[in-house]
Amino acid sequence: MGLIQFIMDLFVEKDIRFFNNGQKLMAKGEFLKASYEFKEALNLKPTEEKYHDGFGQSLYKRGMMPEADVSFAIADDLKLVGSNPKDVKALCRLAKAFQDKRMFPVAQNYIQRTLSLEPNNDQAHYLLGRANFMGNKYKEAVLSYEKAISLNSYCVEAYHGLEDLYRSQGKKNKEKEYGDLAKSIAKMRKSPGDANAHSELADAFRKHKRSVEAEAEYKEALRLDEKCSNALVGLAILQIDESKFNDAKENLVKAIKLNKYNSLAHSYLGLLYKDDPRNKKEAEWEMALAKQLIAVEKAKDPLKMYHAYMDLGDFFATNKKTEDAEEAYLRGIRANSNVPDAYVKLALLYSASKKAEQALGYCDHAIKLAPKKDVGYIGKGRVFIDLGDFEKAISHLQEALKYSPNSPDVHGFLAQAYQKKGLLKLAEKELKIVDSIKSTQDGAI
Repeated sequence: MGLIQFIMDLFVEKDIRFFNNGQKLMAKGEFLKASYEFKEALNLKPTEEKYHDGFGQSLYKRGMMPEADVSFAIADDLKLVGSNPKDVKALCRLAKAFQDKRMFPVAQNYIQRTLSLEPNNDQAHYLLGRANFMGNKYKEAVLSYEKAISLNSYCVEAYHGLEDLYRSQGKKNKEKEYGDLAKSIAKMRKSPGDANAHSELADAFRKHKRSVEAEAEYKEALRLDEKCSNALVGLAILQIDESKFNDAKENLVKAIKLNKYNSLAHSYLGLLYKDDPRNKKEAEWEMALAKQLIAVEKAKDPLKMYHAYMDLGDFFATNKKTEDAEEAYLRGIRANSNVPDAYVKLALLYSASKKAEQALGYCDHAIKLAPKKDVGYIGKGRVFIDLGDFEKAISHLQEALKYSPNSPDVHGFLAQAYQKKGLLKLAEKELKIVDSIKSTQDGAI
């Protein structure tokens, strides 16, 4: 019987023999050996559905679930193409699967079949680019990837393909450019109802000089959320490029009303004002504010954020923007609540606004944080000067001198308090001390 079977097997195609052997080994529970037999069958006839199915079953029995799923997926797609030879989605999936298996002639056949049915199929051109890249034909790969993108701006696979290609060539800027686009598209697809995801994708398209797609994404972001300030800014930038200056200005003003800390909005608004001599002051203000806000955006750790917000608060305070200064100082305190200087800045702000109780409260908090530093006592002394209570002002400034006897600022404020109280000789004495300290400091320099 064995001899007869052997003779019969000689007249059977080799791939069928390997497949039959695999089936027999599966029945015996010898799954590893079965895998080898199915693989040999596939090497001879890679487009046979049942060979992939058998190989998948052997892998599944060996606990190799992901690999088994790949084989089952190929078997399913071969079945689909068998019943419908014009199923281009299945053809493309097969092309990619065989590329992954390094069976390039087989993959190329499916790509060409797809292109014969749909010459402008973006996935087929992406796969053609991938085949060229894997074959080290970089120029041809770029052309195919770019063709895929021209047919479908959302072809994330082509962007990833270009990202990989430029990475292999060490072109970091190009790699990042296409990588960012791919990530932004993937993020938007994952959260299609997220306005910020659409706005970020629009930014990527805009930087990639794809204005039509960028505008569509900005508008979609605003449709989802009319308060998406970043989308308004992005749309304004596109409008500036198209010389639609009034529309751009309107959108920038809207964006700032929604988020006054948007540095990009202030920068572009400043540029718009700069072109009009009548708006010189507005231009200078917007550009100066943008510079302060950029520093805030760049600050990452709490201490740097604290200093950035303090500088921003000082900027607002100098320009008589009391409410904005207050907000900036409070943000600084939220970033780092252990620095007494911030509380004194707030105290002086409230003092100037005739809010004595809040001002004194913040000074007390500063003293509590640093009882052996001059800053809290200086603040309280200055608040009492504003209140006209010069006796208490002098008392607190003298306390400050205990911790900073050589501070010209403390002596200067003390001179001011003495002068307002009518103690002119004491005031003159303090001013002389200020001059002496400053001359000594200048000499040391």
